Amino acid sequence: MRRIQARSNDDNALQEETQSLVRKSVPIQDQDRIIMVNMSDILAMEVSKGETKVYTKEKVYHTQVPLTYWEQKLGQQAFMRVHRSFIVKIDAIKEIQPWFNHTYQLTIADGLKVPVSRSYIKRFKEKVGL
Repeated sequence: MRRIQARSNDDNALQEETQSLVRKSVPIQDQDRIIMVNMSDILAMEVSKGETKVYTKEKVYHTQVPLTYWEQKLGQQAFMRVHRSFIVKIDAIKEIQPWFNHTYQLTIADGLKVPVSRSYIKRFKEKVGL
């Protein structure tokens, strides 16, 4: 039974890895249009009042799709959830500032300030090597 579960987990990981290699862009519904955005252009995502903002190099898109969807769609290699309201692209982090209560505030490439909450601090430190 354990072997079957391990094999199933390996198959799921391989499938996710294959999908992330194949998928270079993601569809984002912005108002009345669906726009294909290159995953490499996405810097961060923020949810506020039921609306998700997708920050890219050129523009901020507004969509109704929740962050949990984006967590699954973007994969865990390049992106990380750092707060219940934020997902960031690890390579887009330009500055890490110590903040109150042993947390951090991140500055993303476009100047966006993103808090790292206590719930995510341990995983964040491991991911960036602190």
